[in-house]
Amino acid sequence: MELEALHQVQGVQGSSYPIYLGEGLLDDALPNMIVERGYTNIAIATNETLEPLYGKPLVKRLREYDSYMIVLPDDEKYSGLNTVHIIFNQLLLRNADRSTVIVALGGRVIIELVSFVGATYMYGVDVINCPTTPLAMVDTSIGGKGAIDLPQGRNLIGTFKDPIAVFADLQSLETLPVSEMRNGLAGIVKTALVGDPDLIDMLTPDDQSRLAYRPERLRTIIERAMAVKVPIVEADHTGLGERLHLNLGYTFAFALEKATGYKLPHGEALAVGLVAAVRLSHRMGLCDAALVQRTEQVLQSLNPSNAPVSYAIPQGRAIDVWEAMRHDPKWRQGKARFVLLQGPGQPIIHDDVPQELVLEVIESLADGVYPRPRSWRMVL
Repeated sequence: MELEALHQVQGVQGSSYPIYLGEGLLDDALPNMIVERGYTNIAIATNETLEPLYGKPLVKRLREYDSYMIVLPDDEKYSGLNTVHIIFNQLLLRNADRSTVIVALGGRVIIELVSFVGATYMYGVDVINCPTTPLAMVDTSIGGKGAIDLPQGRNLIGTFKDPIAVFADLQSLETLPVSEMRNGLAGIVKTALVGDPDLIDMLTPDDQSRLAYRPERLRTIIERAMAVKVPIVEADHTGLGERLHLNLGYTFAFALEKATGYKLPHGEALAVGLVAAVRLSHRMGLCDAALVQRTEQVLQSLNPSNAPVSYAIPQGRAIDVWEAMRHDPKWRQGKARFVLLQGPGQPIIHDDVPQELVLEVIESLADGVYPRPRSWRMVL
């Protein structure tokens, strides 16, 4: 039976690519597509954690073909030019050419790196995205954005090149560590605030029976989050218009990561960034206090200790976060630009936000340090 795509995303110049969501896709559907398309040089880029779980089994299924792994460290700090050079070198050693396909098997970092490499190696090779985290499934894998970091900040060099397919295998979520689950939850809250406010209700626990991993519920949540992003990237391929709305919270999040020496995990940074964005929206007179309260409540409810989402910036260091924002790609002519909210599902790009208001919001985050529990069960 032919696999049915959840979405057929319209890309640039009339092209399109399918998104598949289901269980066991890495076992059969992915290798079947690779074989059917006749690829003879197959690079599988993954990290040290995923290599034994999914990388080696995939290479085994493709053992009759020229398939090999490019294994990278499982650490967000390996998301810069040095790692890109490693991937380029591995491809050259394997005689990869423009008929090669690269399978991006991993989370946000792997997919952004491979998308960048796919757009630039020998002027472009095919890429198949296989996201293994909720954040990568609903966000990073859709839209063809490739990005790498510089010492000055996140995602400062980038490209746009659509994948030929996305395979989101829900079984890959069963082995996720706590931090990656948090990444996904914060990312889905962001998506809900931008385009599906009712989705927030599915993320808020109303009784203890929902405090467990539930694949059927998770699938519904991911489907709805994907349904928000797909039409946005179809309407704005290169992020100069509506697609910027998907950066809600990230201006604060990336700056917090940079200002803290990347000691703040990405998922926590995004949660804090979302709180900061809605607080700034309220202080700018764009939304009411109820939206601030609702956002903070849902993020707090997803935290197993039920503590408020906060981060203590050392006294007098809020200016460091502001300075880290200066390299944000959204800024124009040296003026601060933020994605803010006029209401649930009503994002807006606001130009020239006053520095003093931003500093006030940053300082308001210092209600305590956002907790980092050792283990917890996903709230669905």
